[in-house]
Amino acid sequence: MSSRASLSLLTAACAALGACAQGGGYPSLAARPDELSGPCAVEQPEAPAPIPVVTPDDPALAAELDRLRQQVRQGHDAFESQLEQARAAVQRAGPPGSESWIDAQVAVSAVEAARAPTVSAVADLDSLAKARSAVPTSEADSAAIAAALAGASQIADRQTAEINRLTSALPSG
Repeated sequence: MSSRASLSLLTAACAALGACAQGGGYPSLAARPDELSGPCAVEQPEAPAPIPVVTPDDPALAAELDRLRQQVRQGHDAFESQLEQARAAVQRAGPPGSESWIDAQVAVSAVEAARAPTVSAVADLDSLAKARSAVPTSEADSAAIAAALAGASQIADRQTAEINRLTSALPSG
């Protein structure tokens, strides 16, 4: 056979094989449904167990929580120091617009202003909790944030309730 004839034959064979390959997809090598059950079942490998990631406690976070707890205490102490004066002023308050009523309004405003550190600390703790939920945080740190936020929120809620009592006790026109 001549080299020209061999080349033509080889070219025709390659074209024929190429046409076969384009005709459809190759069969999957995955186990078929019948192979997954019965006496000849193919065992599927188990997925490896995830490796737990241990996040260490953050000492800077502990310091920040201590600072915010101290801020809550300062706000609470300032609130408590103004509260008795406000209660007494509200009890003495006369009709709306009177001097004693205005004094009571000023005293209630002073109580509200005194709680500003507590309210600010609650907002900071809430922001901190949201920020830390988006990054790896140790369980102990997450629990410390939650406890600090819950404690500060409880104090702020009591202060709000007391201010509402004072305001509702003021005579209205």
